[in-house]
Order: sequence, then C-alpha cells, then structure tokens
Amino acid sequence: SGGTLNWTESIKTQNGDAFERGLFVLPQVGLKLTGESSADFTYVVLDDEMSGVYDTTRDAFHLGGNNSWDADPEDAPVGISTRTSDDYEVSVNNLSWEAAVSTIPVHLSVLSPQTITISTIAYDEMPESACITLEDLETGEFHFVDEEMEFTIELTEAYVGQRFLLHFATPMSVDALDQSCINSEDGSATVQAYGTGEMTYNWYDEMGQLILTETTAGPSTIDGLPLGNYTVEVEGSGALCGTVAETFYIDQPAPMSVTSEFEADFCVSGQGWIEVYPSGEWNYSYDLLDQNGELYLSESDVFGVSMIEALPGQEYTVLVHTGCETLELAIDLSDEFAVVAEIEADATDLDLVDGSASVMVEAITENAGSTSWYVNGEWYSNVAQVELVFDAEGTYIVTLDASNDVCAVEDTIEITVSSADAIQDPTVGSVSIIVMEDGIQMDLSSYSTTTQIDIYNSLGQLVISKQTQGGQPQAWISTVGLSTGAYTLRLTDGDDVSVVQFVK
Repeated sequence: SGGTLNWTESIKTQNGDAFERGLFVLPQVGLKLTGESSADFTYVVLDDEMSGVYDTTRDAFHLGGNNSWDADPEDAPVGISTRTSDDYEVSVNNLSWEAAVSTIPVHLSVLSPQTITISTIAYDEMPESACITLEDLETGEFHFVDEEMEFTIELTEAYVGQRFLLHFATPMSVDALDQSCINSEDGSATVQAYGTGEMTYNWYDEMGQLILTETTAGPSTIDGLPLGNYTVEVEGSGALCGTVAETFYIDQPAPMSVTSEFEADFCVSGQGWIEVYPSGEWNYSYDLLDQNGELYLSESDVFGVSMIEALPGQEYTVLVHTGCETLELAIDLSDEFAVVAEIEADATDLDLVDGSASVMVEAITENAGSTSWYVNGEWYSNVAQVELVFDAEGTYIVTLDASNDVCAVEDTIEITVSSADAIQDPTVGSVSIIVMEDGIQMDLSSYSTTTQIDIYNSLGQLVISKQTQGGQPQAWISTVGLSTGAYTLRLTDGDDVSVVQFVK
C-alpha cells in the first residue's frame, strides 16, 4: 500500500512516449466522498523530493475518470478534489513533509441535494508525528484525520466549490535554546501546540517532576533550565491533535580552549606576532598585556582566529574573554639574541666654563658584545663609560650603538651646551669671600637688595643655589658635601653679576 507510480522521461522521442518507470513507497492520505449513488476520492502523497509549499501547478495532477459528470445533475456523480484548474478536477498532490503547517484546499462537486459522507480511504505509511485535520469552512469544525475518520453532511442544495481546508502539521513545535555557558542554567524552550483556543502546557524534568503548568491561548515558554532532558505535554479541547507530548534536550557549549602560534620579535625589530585560536563557535574579546602587566591593546566582538602583529620583543599575557570565562595565555616573544641598550647621563644641559663643558655617560646594556659612542654621527669611543667633552655651544646628538654577532640596537640622547661667558666676565661689582673648610663667608655690605647666589662645579653644573635678603652685611654658604675641586661662585643682584672662583 502507499505505492505511487512516477513516470520519468528517459529518451526524448518524437511522440514523447518513451518513459522510465519507478515505484516508490511513500506516505499518503486519501479522502473519499460518498454520495447517494456515487463516490469519488482524492489523495495527497508526502514526498520529501517535492517543495515544502503546496504548488497548484506542480503538486496537482489531473487523473480524469471519477471527476467528470454528465449535464443532468440528477445523474451526475459526486466529486472531491484538492484543486480546480480550468475545467478539470484534479485529485493527486505530492507534498514535502515538514514541521511547518501546510494547507491544501478541498473542493466538492455535488450537483443535487443529498446526504454525503466524508471518510478516509487511505492512511498509509504516515509518520507517527503527523497531525492532519480537515477544516469545514461552512461550520468551522475541525475533523481529526486518521484511519477511522468519517462524518456526514446534509446538503439541502447543490454545492460546487471549496468546502474544506486540509491541514498538515506536527502536533507542536518546540524551539529550545541551550545554556549560554557551562553550568549557567539559563536554557529555555518555547512550545506552540497546533490548535485553537486555550491549551494547558505541563512541563516535566527528566525525573518526571512537574516544574511548570501554564494555560494559554498562545505559546508557552519556560526559562532557567539547566542541562538535561525535558518533556512538555499539551492538552485541552483546543488541541486539534489531542493530548500530545514532546521530549527535548537542553545542552551546554563545550568547554572553550585557546591555543596560539607565535614568532619572536627578532632583534627587537617590531615584527613579532601572535595568533590566537579559540575552540568552538564563540564570539570573544581579548586583552594583550605587556611584560609589566599594562594593557598593550585590546579587541572586542571577535570571531575565529585573531592575528596580532608588529609586536616588540618581550613577554606578553593574552586574556581571552568569552562572556562565560576568561582564559589566559602566557607568550614569550623575547629573542635570545636581542640586545638592550640605554644611555645614562649625569646631565643633558651644560654650560661652557673656561671654554669647555663635559659630562659622564654610561652604556647600560644587556646581551651586548660591543658598544660604540657617536656624537653628531662622528665616532667618539668604544668604552662603556666615557666623559664627553664639548668646546662650543650647541645641540649634540649622542648615539650609543650596542651589538653582538647577530643583533644590533641603538639609543640616543640630546645634550645642549650653552655659553657661560656671563659667569666668567661679570659686568659690574665684586664680592669678597673667605673660603673655609666647611663653607664660604661672603661680604654683602655693598648689596642692598635680594641677591641670588649660585655655585657651579668645574663641569658647569649648578651645585648650590641660595637667595639672601637685602640689608644683610654677610652671608654664610655651607659647602659640606662638595667634593674637593675648583668652583665658580656667581652672585646676581638685579642686572649686576659678580663672579669669583675658588678651590675647596
């Protein structure tokens, strides 16, 4: 039973009568119309190869025979069809079986008043989940279609036209959403039963415990579900498929893991890179922290592989945030041959004293085999610690080159040398001082205003600075803490400058 003979053209001939025959067992439902003196029937075949929507030109085929009648209404046979096309009544439809409701019109042709009976003539190979109803457009009644369906209609006059809608549906639709995270217990499900009016939805956990009951004319939703199996049962007079139940499963995402590939930043050239590979279908964000734990960069709403490029050589931490958890990767992009070099200078602003200025600079390096100093591009020295001497004012670029057999790096500083002629050639005034072991006694009797006293060492560096109030005949400057050597004392009184040199 349930066989449908499909004809497929295999050889194109002039008269088109060469066909390949194939027999397929397919689910079908047949409706029978029985009148007082005749009967007719129509079939719907469920074929997964067909479209999911009823197509009036493709899914309906004219078979002839039972669907024609004579001109005399008293002698005309009754007719039932699922499609009227022009002058033909057609009676077989192929329909794809899907969860969505599909509706097919059903036409009657009864040309005289009489009692008719509608019944099923076939109900073969139908899926257990099938829910088929026949809606009477005149009375609004729904008839559940199964092997035993049968009902009568009293027609007081002839009836030709669409009388029924044949509905194909599943008893209910279940839309379940899994947990968003592991152990988050936020799964949910929404169920809509096939029918009209209010229905009662009973929700059970996998232990059979009732966890929710809801009576509604619309869909029923349950939230806050942990991992597990659940069953929803629907009952009520409005449920066209009767009392039905459906079991569904709330799952959770697989644990996320993150792996990476990376390449070290060779010789600190800024070409290191990291690729982050998360597992699963996740949108995530990440933070990249440098070796000091400071945020280097971040990116949000990422899907798939992340490529982080142009990274200096150092140790990094990658924090991957999924919204459920944070995963951490420690990645070392430092290069075993990389050279670190930094200049440490006593001062960068110098004054010429007696036509020269000098400063000590030191190379602070790691992994360096050799060092070289350059001043304004000219080689100066190869030692790690050196005294730079300048004989003219100006700005000097001091460069340190540090290298090993593989890598090289440089660091630069800027040194400014200013003229100190005003210190060596005071415009007016003189000052008398007495140099003692721990200080200097100064005669300020000729100064009546506030004076500024500055003492410079032989490198032109300011080592003592002090102000005195006007009217003080003497001032004491402590030199405790100054090393032995030559110094210059500069006293400023308004626009007047006095200078004296002394040795401690």
